[in-house]
Amino acid sequence: MYTSGMPPSLIINLFGVSTAGKSTIATLLQSHIDRLYLVDFDVVKKQLTGYEWNRDSQIAQQITFDTLVSAVRAQLPILALLPLPEDEATYSHLAQLAMSHNYALMNIEMTAPDSVLIERYQHRLTQAKQLHPDWKYKTLSEFESKLKQPHFRPADTITFNSSQQSPQTIIGELLPRLRPYKLLRE
Repeated sequence: MYTSGMPPSLIINLFGVSTAGKSTIATLLQSHIDRLYLVDFDVVKKQLTGYEWNRDSQIAQQITFDTLVSAVRAQLPILALLPLPEDEATYSHLAQLAMSHNYALMNIEMTAPDSVLIERYQHRLTQAKQLHPDWKYKTLSEFESKLKQPHFRPADTITFNSSQQSPQTIIGELLPRLRPYKLLRE
């Protein structure tokens, strides 16, 4: 519960596996919400010179969460693109942060069939290796293995399938849910 007549600040927790459509939806959300602060795990990874996913993932996750804490303290609306929560304990850090700072938490998961995700990952991997040949990326088989790993899905999660719904349709469904927070551009 929030304490005043104003709605609480909001953290939009947008999650899903690589290539599920998070960045596309994030870009569209940013065009509709004033002062929306993006906390993006992928951006943090790109800032680590010579990033290796199996060596540096934990460091990047910690830096990303620390950035999220700073944005919450600044009382900005936040769009968080975090790694998939492995379990409830991992997710509870985010939920506790939101609650302790009077933030509402909206959980949105982006999905697509594994075959679509794999095809998208192959394309992305080819492009990424051209841009950053010195980075150590997940191989296609490591990506496929990651798809099989379970993750925690909060009970209140809104799920969208990016292979069945256009980005505009997804945004069209999200905007009415955001109106009570009084964050949308007029």
